[in-house]
Amino acid sequence: MPTIPASLPLGALGLGGTWTDHAQEATAGSTAELELGFLAQDVYLILGGTSTLDVTVNGQHTQTIAVSGVPRLYTLYHAAPAEPSSCTPYPASRPTTSLSADTGLY
Repeated sequence: MPTIPASLPLGALGLGGTWTDHAQEATAGSTAELELGFLAQDVYLILGGTSTLDVTVNGQHTQTIAVSGVPRLYTLYHAAPAEPSSCTPYPASRPTTSLSADTGLY
């Protein structure tokens, strides 16, 4: 089972836990974690399925996102000034169906 490195460089994507990799998406298992190293005012992720995600930015819980239905764009992070940060969304509970994440940054 992969683990996320202790630190990620800017622009890097780290996957931890159980994931099923597809051509342009990945489906999260019950232990899945995703971390992004970014320098941005906004961070988005396309998510589908049914689950709840807790989002942390620089180690601080910032929001809980209820994911439901077909894949759509979710805002993980929004701030006025751009600063180096890392964002870790992870399932708050086991998904009742699969959770798919488009691994592109927008």
